[in-house]
Amino acid sequence: MSNSLNPDRLIDALPQAFKENLKKGRQPLSIAFVCTANYNRSPALELLMKEALDEALLLPYIDVRSAGARPWDGNGGPINPYLIEEMKDESRVRAEAMRSKAMEWSPNAKELADVIFTVSFSHREILHREYDVAWRKTISLPHALQGSNTELYDPQEAVGMALRNPTPKNIEAARTDTRRMLDELGPIVNEGIIPAFCKVAGIDVGPEVETPKRLESEEAKNEYIQDYIQRFYSEN
Repeated sequence: MSNSLNPDRLIDALPQAFKENLKKGRQPLSIAFVCTANYNRSPALELLMKEALDEALLLPYIDVRSAGARPWDGNGGPINPYLIEEMKDESRVRAEAMRSKAMEWSPNAKELADVIFTVSFSHREILHREYDVAWRKTISLPHALQGSNTELYDPQEAVGMALRNPTPKNIEAARTDTRRMLDELGPIVNEGIIPAFCKVAGIDVGPEVETPKRLESEEAKNEYIQDYIQRFYSEN
């Protein structure tokens, strides 16, 4: 997939005002990622983007957030615990500090984000039709980077099954599908968005951000997941 990514297509899709401010490197900018429920893809993109911006030295003036266009329970359930498990130690801490609950897209949020990246063209249409978000501020990542109308991969079916019925087979399937999602989203960020931003800002693109490290043992993974879920439900 990464071979077909085209950062120049994304640069063309970025709002002109955003590109001009990105070149200046002084004015605070805000970007948002939107998927369906803010459970898998958009929080993963948020975390990967924050990590990559740290590497590119852009983070001081770019704020990154994420939300769901149609969360199942509004601002309620926890984000995918297998996603947090799969990220690096520092990213996992950042994820928990960021929030433990999925966030719903707010009508007021359109005024807070300079650019809104969606996981598909249909999500872009939802924001425009149901939340009155201007077309020029929304960008479908598959369309802008690959000329595709497909959706970025969503592991929700396997993740939901594992949370409802946590058998070893279901848990492993959820982990496998979550890794598949990260394997797709990593290049989207590191070979697509970051090179586009750096090119506009006049910053040399550094070494590729390393693949997220994983907890080594099955026992450590299971303990982490159980602890995460217990803490969520004891705090809410």
